[in-house]
Amino acid sequence: DDSGLAFIRPIRWLVCLYGDAVVPVQLGHLTAGRITRGHRFIASQSMEIQRASDYTAVLAAALVIVDPKEREETVIQALKEAAATRGGDYLIDSVLLSRIVNGAEHPVPVIGHVPEEFLDLPAEVVQATLHEEGKFVPFVLSDGTTPYFMGFRDGLPDEKGIVRAGFERVVRARLRDSRFFFEKDRARPLADRVRELRSVIYDVRLGSVWDKVERIRAIAGLIATAVGAPAAAVDRAAFLCKADLVTELVKAFPELEGTAGAIYARLDGEPEDVARAIGEHYLPRASDDPLPESPVGITIGLADKLDTIVGALLVGEAPKGSRDPYGIKRQANALVRIAVEKRVDLDFIALVGEIKDSYAAIEQKAELSDVIAFISDRAGQVLRQRYGIPPDVVQAVSAGGIGNFHRAYLRGKALADAKESEDFAALKLGFTRVRNITRSVARTDFDPSLFTNEAERALWREYLKAEGEISREIAAGDYSGALTRLLALKGPIDRYFDEVLVMDEDAAVRNNRLAFLNALSGLFLQIGDISLIAVENSS
Repeated sequence: DDSGLAFIRPIRWLVCLYGDAVVPVQLGHLTAGRITRGHRFIASQSMEIQRASDYTAVLAAALVIVDPKEREETVIQALKEAAATRGGDYLIDSVLLSRIVNGAEHPVPVIGHVPEEFLDLPAEVVQATLHEEGKFVPFVLSDGTTPYFMGFRDGLPDEKGIVRAGFERVVRARLRDSRFFFEKDRARPLADRVRELRSVIYDVRLGSVWDKVERIRAIAGLIATAVGAPAAAVDRAAFLCKADLVTELVKAFPELEGTAGAIYARLDGEPEDVARAIGEHYLPRASDDPLPESPVGITIGLADKLDTIVGALLVGEAPKGSRDPYGIKRQANALVRIAVEKRVDLDFIALVGEIKDSYAAIEQKAELSDVIAFISDRAGQVLRQRYGIPPDVVQAVSAGGIGNFHRAYLRGKALADAKESEDFAALKLGFTRVRNITRSVARTDFDPSLFTNEAERALWREYLKAEGEISREIAAGDYSGALTRLLALKGPIDRYFDEVLVMDEDAAVRNNRLAFLNALSGLFLQIGDISLIAVENSS
């Protein structure tokens, strides 16, 4: 109207009460009162609300469930009851649930059936078709079929089946389209479509999707050994992983990217580990999604995510506030999760340095150090927020290098568990003395023949024994054992500082002692800089 107020839907009336009193606020040309209306189709008569506390009850009697949480509970309960009585598992995500809950004032379930003629389509295609409407929830039986679905009408139960019949007509028409897309795609093998990716722009600065695939292949080849994935299967899966982007099915249902490729790869007779990897490599799509399980899928997923992160940062698309066009914060979180939970023993920071030549032809607006800083920061956040590693422990781990996310997690857990012990507090004191005196000292070799004091010779002997044992424990991922072994150095370290003057007047002796302490510090830093960990009674 001419009030100048803009809103997404027409505002017909306004109610504002405080207790039993009307608060006559104005909105546009409307003045608040106590008159409202019920469900717009079946109970739209005017109703007077006497008190604010009566609001939800008055509207509930007129078939309007005010609280969206209550509407959500109604929807979920209906789905659970259908699953219990008819069998199968319902598939609903947060987006579909939100659409249903916010699209009906009084959601009422309606069961519909998928025509048998379409049950030979891949189940994922049927499910995507049902989801497309934004209001149909598929039910999947133990045999993988999706014979029925649940929709929701807004209002009264569908006693005559008119709404059900309408839902089923819509579903039949949509499934007919889906079959057409599927059969058209099947006219050509998936591998034949890869060359079409040359004409699909990924980013004008980063090239085509074909260029991205070539980078994924190169990166995946560097990751495969650490994951234990066969090189030939990795290269084939990387070659095919984006081919479904030019299929009719994915054009119609973008959410099927990866899934459609896996379906077509199996039908084309590709090896199962290749087909499975195509379907898995986008995982996790959200923070609560499962991770890829197969070695090839893990490898391709890591390579794809790392390429997305590095490419976006190098062309100046670092996240700013809520702006993250390539979703690289989510991609980085997923990268860390996969490496941690699938025990990928690989330094991703070092890997970034190895793959930098893949981006040599790109006009770069960021340095490699910016990429490393971003990935390191995200790794620290994931360790803190997802795995509960205390911030000071994450800082200590980062000082020793955080690029191997799996080992950073193991180190963090070991340090977090150990930091509460009295022995750890004492060890921190000794190491802090070592760390403070060597923090700015360059790493050089030391000469034991220059040791003149029995205390320094004793610490050296303990260092030699600990070095081999700690290396073996670290190689096995036993950082708790390595920490226990370091605890044995506390006494010799204390004696050393009691009896040895590090900053000796003789430059050769002084420099040799600094070099030895630096080597000793390096032994600790393989786990973390424990001087950064907050420990009670450690001052």
